[in-house]
Amino acid sequence: GLYVQQAGPLIRLRADIAGGAESQFVDQIIRYRAGQSQYTPIEDANSNCYAPGAPILTYWIASLAGQSTSIAAYRTVQQIFLAITVVFCSWSALALLRFLRPNDPDAAWWVLFWAPFLYLIATNPQSNIYAHVLCSDGLSVTAASIGAWLLIKHVTTQDDRWMVPMA
Repeated sequence: GLYVQQAGPLIRLRADIAGGAESQFVDQIIRYRAGQSQYTPIEDANSNCYAPGAPILTYWIASLAGQSTSIAAYRTVQQIFLAITVVFCSWSALALLRFLRPNDPDAAWWVLFWAPFLYLIATNPQSNIYAHVLCSDGLSVTAASIGAWLLIKHVTTQDDRWMVPMA
């Protein structure tokens, strides 16, 4: 709750709060909306080290909410990515605990601790300085957490069907 209280005004701010980093993220959305190429000639000095997947997905999700031009909505989508990360990390921890202690009837109660703790880790400026700004890291952390969960499901169940979504 304290993070949401402190970061909330920053998330809702309608200006670039990352000193130019968000400008590149929004630039990719603008290019997409205008039908322009995401990749420009190097002579234009307008390059970006990130692929356009995260900005475009963020734009689509914000558009579904009717907020296609809202920077605050884009930042909120980034927070949703982090919340999804927390869900998959909690499921991973639970799967590992159930694997290590299969007869523990209270294993699921640990999720009540893990979820807020993992959200604090995901949004802590020491571990993720991009938690409340527009950056591709939100989606990349989510993808990594889903990949880790799939791997843990495969290892703990010994079911090769988990290999298909892992691939």
